Amino acid sequence: MSEEYSTIRVSRETKKKLDKMKVHPREPYEDVIKRLMKNANNLQVQALPQ
Repeated sequence: MSEEYSTIRVSRETKKKLDKMKVHPREPYEDVIKRLMKNANNLQVQALPQ
Protein backbone atom coordinates (compact mmCIF):
# COMPACT_ATOMS: atom_id res chain seq x y z
CA MET A 1 0.00 0.00 0.00
CA SER A 2 1.51 3.33 -1.04
CA GLU A 3 1.20 6.53 0.92
CA GLU A 4 -0.91 9.37 -0.38
CA TYR A 5 0.64 12.80 -0.52
CA SER A 6 -0.71 16.30 -0.35
CA THR A 7 0.63 19.67 -1.39
CA ILE A 8 0.99 22.37 1.23
CA ARG A 9 1.61 26.03 0.62
CA VAL A 10 4.34 27.83 2.54
CA SER A 11 5.94 31.22 2.09
CA ARG A 12 9.39 31.50 0.54
CA GLU A 13 10.69 32.56 3.95
CA THR A 14 9.33 29.40 5.57
CA LYS A 15 10.80 27.25 2.79
CA LYS A 16 14.21 28.86 3.33
CA LYS A 17 13.98 28.10 7.05
CA LEU A 18 13.02 24.49 6.33
CA ASP A 19 15.95 24.24 3.93
CA LYS A 20 18.32 25.34 6.70
CA MET A 21 16.90 22.65 9.02
CA LYS A 22 17.67 19.80 6.64
CA VAL A 23 20.24 17.30 7.92
CA HIS A 24 21.48 16.85 4.36
CA PRO A 25 20.56 18.66 1.12
CA ARG A 26 18.45 15.81 -0.28
CA GLU A 27 16.43 15.23 2.89
CA PRO A 28 12.70 15.37 2.10
CA TYR A 29 10.67 18.17 3.65
CA GLU A 30 8.42 15.48 5.10
CA ASP A 31 11.30 14.23 7.25
CA VAL A 32 12.15 17.77 8.38
CA ILE A 33 8.52 18.46 9.33
CA LYS A 34 8.15 15.11 11.15
CA ARG A 35 11.30 15.85 13.15
CA LEU A 36 9.98 19.30 14.08
CA MET A 37 6.64 17.81 15.16
CA LYS A 38 8.40 15.17 17.26
CA ASN A 39 10.54 17.83 18.95
CA ALA A 40 7.49 20.01 19.61
CA ASN A 41 5.63 17.05 21.09
CA ASN A 42 8.59 16.23 23.35
CA LEU A 43 8.66 19.83 24.60
CA GLN A 44 4.93 19.69 25.35
CA VAL A 45 5.33 16.46 27.32
CA GLN A 46 8.22 17.95 29.32
CA ALA A 47 6.14 21.04 30.10
CA LEU A 48 3.31 19.01 31.65
CA PRO A 49 3.00 19.40 35.43
CA GLN A 50 4.43 16.46 37.35
